[in-house]
Amino acid sequence: MSCMSAHDPEMESPKPRRVTTISVYIRHSPDCPKKADSTWRRCRCRKYLYVYEGGRAKQEKNTTVDDAVDCWIATLKYKTPQTLATYARAGRGIKNWAVDLKIGNLVDVTPAKLGEWQGKWGKEATEKYNRMGQASQNQFQDYLSRFSLWATNMEYVRMDPSWRAIPA
Repeated sequence: MSCMSAHDPEMESPKPRRVTTISVYIRHSPDCPKKADSTWRRCRCRKYLYVYEGGRAKQEKNTTVDDAVDCWIATLKYKTPQTLATYARAGRGIKNWAVDLKIGNLVDVTPAKLGEWQGKWGKEATEKYNRMGQASQNQFQDYLSRFSLWATNMEYVRMDPSWRAIPA
């Protein structure tokens, strides 16, 4: 009888390594000058990441702010039409801000950009969507935080950018 235990490390086969491979897929818009070239990646068209981990493929996409806001509003349950109008107004504010700063994708929203935006809120703001009193600022901050948390929970972004922004 052998004195070796039933578990002999020398007899085990090595564990396979988990290999991660990432490839980029472009879905060109109809007006893109490079739409005929499926390998062109330097345009502003929507990009998808195909991530392969351990042989399993999963698709992640760079979601636009517009698309994310539309999805957020579509997934909410409203008790009254006024609630829908309130969320729609908050969504328009987020979209207008993103357009003004030329923020296309949701992952480009950072705590610093949100903090800078909050600094522009006030009764005398240049942009109409930034004109609000102190109580409205607090309410809008709440909607912005809800949207950011939703985007994080839906895995559109890895971290909620609003949690580091200074409260209004």
